[in-house]
Amino acid sequence: MSYIPAVSLFVLDALTGVATVSTPEGRELDATPVVSGRWGGPWRPPVFACGNSYTLVVDTLRDVSPDTRVSVDGYVRQV
Repeated sequence: MSYIPAVSLFVLDALTGVATVSTPEGRELDATPVVSGRWGGPWRPPVFACGNSYTLVVDTLRDVSPDTRVSVDGYVRQV
């Protein structure tokens, strides 16, 4: 996979460290090839400290559809 198909759900799961895409046809695909971490390395789930502010940066090509939406959910994990 070198791109995320239109009308698909792209998930970066910080609990499992897995990147997946769910297509409208119901296929579950490995999305690891379209994700990179800091300085181009592999994506790693971040660890955030409570009470701090963070910025999410999503890099895309200029011709990405203006209908593209980004949604972020946060969960507290007790370790």
